[in-house]
Amino acid sequence: MSLFNSTLKFGLSLVTSRPTKKMEKTIKFGLNRNSVRPDGKIGLYSSQFESDISEFFSGETQPMYKLTLDFSILNFIDICTLLNVCSFSQAYLNSRRDNELFFMLPEDRSTLSFLAQWGFKEALECATKKKFENLVINHKNIEEFFVTDCTSYFNVLENIFANEALNNSHKKLLTEKDNIYHKGTCNFFGIKNFHLPKASETDKQKNILHDEVNRWQQNDIRSLIYNVIEKNEHKDYDGYVSSRVIAESISNALSHPQGELFQTVSRFYKPAQTQTGKHEFSLAFWDDGKSMIETLKEAYKEFSDIKAKLREDTIYPKFKVTITPLNGDKIEFDYDSNPVTQEDFVKEHFYKYSSVYKDPYYFLATFLPGVTSKVLIPSPNRGYGLYELFMAVLECFNGKLIARTGDYRLVMTRLEKYKYNVNIKEKSRPFDKCFNGNFISIHLPIVQKAIKRYSD
Repeated sequence: MSLFNSTLKFGLSLVTSRPTKKMEKTIKFGLNRNSVRPDGKIGLYSSQFESDISEFFSGETQPMYKLTLDFSILNFIDICTLLNVCSFSQAYLNSRRDNELFFMLPEDRSTLSFLAQWGFKEALECATKKKFENLVINHKNIEEFFVTDCTSYFNVLENIFANEALNNSHKKLLTEKDNIYHKGTCNFFGIKNFHLPKASETDKQKNILHDEVNRWQQNDIRSLIYNVIEKNEHKDYDGYVSSRVIAESISNALSHPQGELFQTVSRFYKPAQTQTGKHEFSLAFWDDGKSMIETLKEAYKEFSDIKAKLREDTIYPKFKVTITPLNGDKIEFDYDSNPVTQEDFVKEHFYKYSSVYKDPYYFLATFLPGVTSKVLIPSPNRGYGLYELFMAVLECFNGKLIARTGDYRLVMTRLEKYKYNVNIKEKSRPFDKCFNGNFISIHLPIVQKAIKRYSD
């Protein structure tokens, strides 16, 4: 194999320049067989994006300089991937001063339309602090990106639901530009960028939280969610997406030290567009602050305590936990989070393993009731943010929660009432901090009776 012109397996293309110049390398996404969707379109999901990045960098010993992420053959990009791309881009550019990063946009016009209408340009500029025009190298696509309209894309989406009134609400949220919903983009669901205030600027933090929660409480989106999202036990969870999912996800991002940027995005999906093959509503959140694992570890080291006072109405969930390290055997155990056994969990699991294996237990602990890095700051709801979030997603809506921080990815699903399956997998780190910050995605199933009958 030639050192200066070679191709790696799994569709990852490697191009290296002469030693006298900056090394140039390209990752071409969409060549992996897992990229082909059931409808034949070539898609890219967050997990595949990370796998391709890891595969590309595996065994890499030479320093990186100029890297191109090639999305040119993609027909579909998942919203979670957009935030993953922002996190990777920021981490890669920050890993060394002379690194350069470029993009090749999709050739497919509908995918370009999606990226434009979902605000990818502004999101990438916020994450990299570079002009979009200076990041994209297929200039024809830049021109199309800026002039593309929403027609070709929105015609596919506007009639997802069986009820015409719901379709009209969805279309309104997608297309009305001069609307209080949109906050700078022409799409309610597109990426929203928040420049995070300092921890001492509590009024500014409250304004971010208040404004975004209020945006999700407006009639069109609130009614749409209430009428189409699946609910457990036929209970009335009106407003729970804004008060539990949106509010707690934003509060979580605001609590991470050293954060400068917070992004959120959402979208309704048809079965052919999801990895589960089902209709769902997805939301994703990413901040570039310190990892929630590190934040909790440092708090325990400093205060020897990460447990706030528990509320009397606390429901204590049970977990079936699987931890998969990069090297070594899987660790499996059942865990009951009630106050009696919680101390046992800390003693048995936090300190039973080497420092490498402490991290996944801290990761799980961030979702336990009453666990907080701010134990010395009194509050009746201290330590209940991520607990309220996952309980709403899994227990109220029978959804799925995915979290990513540090070197780990966590997936949480519901087994039965108040019992949940948790898989925590260690991810490879091809270079220091290849994933920056904290990421959470929420996947809520859509009730069958709300769905328009058509073939995908």
